[in-house]
Amino acid sequence: MKKRVVIIGGGAAGVFSAIQLRERLDCDVTIYERTSELLKKVKISGGGRCNVTHHYLSQAQFSKNYPRGQKILKQNFNKFSAADMWLWLETRGVKLKTEADGRVFPLSNDSQTIIDCFLRELDRFNIKVVFGSELQKIAKRDQEFILTINQKECIADYAIIATGGAQKERELSMFTSIGIQTISPVPSLFTFKIKEPSLTELMGLSLKNVMIKIIGKDYKEIGDVLITHWGLSGPAILKLSAWAAFELHKAAYNFQIAVQWMGEMTEEQIRQELDMIIKNNGLAKVVNRKIEKFPKRFWDYVLYKAEIELEKKWIDLSKKNVNKLVQVLFHSVYDIQGKTTFKEEFVTAGGINTQDIDSNTMMSKKLSNLYFIGEVTNIDGITGGFNFQNTWTSATVCAMDIAEKAKKCF
Repeated sequence: MKKRVVIIGGGAAGVFSAIQLRERLDCDVTIYERTSELLKKVKISGGGRCNVTHHYLSQAQFSKNYPRGQKILKQNFNKFSAADMWLWLETRGVKLKTEADGRVFPLSNDSQTIIDCFLRELDRFNIKVVFGSELQKIAKRDQEFILTINQKECIADYAIIATGGAQKERELSMFTSIGIQTISPVPSLFTFKIKEPSLTELMGLSLKNVMIKIIGKDYKEIGDVLITHWGLSGPAILKLSAWAAFELHKAAYNFQIAVQWMGEMTEEQIRQELDMIIKNNGLAKVVNRKIEKFPKRFWDYVLYKAEIELEKKWIDLSKKNVNKLVQVLFHSVYDIQGKTTFKEEFVTAGGINTQDIDSNTMMSKKLSNLYFIGEVTNIDGITGGFNFQNTWTSATVCAMDIAEKAKKCF
């Protein structure tokens, strides 16, 4: 008799686990999806291009990009890594490219390319998908699972939970009711709201090599920053939000950041650069002779923050002027008053406590043959394709374990 596998969730994790399982085992697989569409997050990710993974690094280096779940992923990347995902897609006709920042996209720049590949694999293995299906209850009787879906019982030998990141604690209550530890979900990968019109009117400007620190905490990031109409975004901000997700939630998203617009330059190095400008371009107006890395509009903002008249000449700057300019460049403090998340690309920290999961298999330690994969677990990465790679890896590890167990039964 074929083993029966039920997968709850038709997102990236659920679909990929079904495919990986059927590649290894002749079994009866059914995906139950709550909505009317598969792979919704794949479709919108990366601005509709699908940031499918990140450029391959060593397992140790790659795992450092996960604020939560490093240890599990470090060992499981030995089983299915970013390089393996690249090969898996290319052998199925999907050409990929690596961008300068290490993000990997389909060469087509269209997420539909990835979706079509997955859908072809579902068709090839005749994997059944049932839409409009909501899981209400999980129970186990002897070696079988009884899952209540849309008020009807469904029997399975193995159950895979791939419901994605929970946005509310109540979404995890079904699992806590059967003795599985959960961690209340909080947002990860969000942007910072700043109520300062002089800054936000510069929306659309992107600045490279900026250091952001959370005042009073040990969190800092350096990278590109994007000024938006609500505050600050960009890779440096998103990475910082991921690492500090739980602490910022506790602070109700009211905190302060210090911005070093000159990146890793020390206060003394900034002062020396300004001294060189004064020495070599003293007769130039400060508005016309700017620090090269800054766009003109941003340099005007810096001078405004430093309370320096635009028409003033460099040589006429007082010691107080220079000190204030150094302070703005080296340590600009902003009050953060809230966050903004990418609604469709919502990523959470929290979920199923990984202490309750066998890290080698992604199986629950409380209920054998019940698996948790993807973002429903308390594993999340920074921006750049790392969350999808967790999905591909956990789905494959889970499928490998089920296939191995099922074959032993025959």
